[in-house]
Amino acid sequence: MKALTITSKSVTREVLLGMARRVPGAWIGIRIAALLLLLEGWKSTKIAGLFGISRWSMVKWIHKVNKEGIGGIPDKPRSGRPCRLDEKVLKDLEEALEKSPVEFGLKRNRWDGIVQNDKGNTDGFINTLRTIRYRFKETLIDIWVDNARWHKGNKVNDFLCLHKELRINYIPKYHPELNKQEVLWRFMRYEETTDTYYESFEELKIAIFKRSQRWKPHKVRSLCHLN
Repeated sequence: MKALTITSKSVTREVLLGMARRVPGAWIGIRIAALLLLLEGWKSTKIAGLFGISRWSMVKWIHKVNKEGIGGIPDKPRSGRPCRLDEKVLKDLEEALEKSPVEFGLKRNRWDGIVQNDKGNTDGFINTLRTIRYRFKETLIDIWVDNARWHKGNKVNDFLCLHKELRINYIPKYHPELNKQEVLWRFMRYEETTDTYYESFEELKIAIFKRSQRWKPHKVRSLCHLN
């Protein structure tokens, strides 16, 4: 007997994942399917690729169900801190979230976690610039970066020529103290990783992420010596 296949050209992986993103409650089914595949022996990286989610999200799902059981599958309502965004920014954010991350050059089908590139590359840097530009519309933006090769080159220059509101400034070589990211990372290592053993790299990533979420804006400004 011939195996059944989907022959309709309108039914594609992208279309199905887009429907799951739009239909209320459908994403819970995707989460359940991902966990079923994990129980069948699939690797978490392969499942993440199949459903177009970040591996970070997959790791969070696994840790949550390991801790809470079946009750950890649905999202629970969260109050959170009072919103500090004005109505215009909230409206722009809502419009952006209604679109697919693919439209912003991101290789995922859902807004489900940190925007992260596996390693430095020019395309990833330009995608980050697109995200910043969209977030701060009609604003002149100065960005300070180090001299990594993916921060330079013809592709970056062409992008900057099209978007004059973005200005790239390069930190002098051999001056890591001028890179605020290096300052934050030094304190992060001191607070989170000193004299600490992690079973896996994923546990390390989760620990650092949780620590960063506990840092208040005034602490970040203080560490970076910003007013």
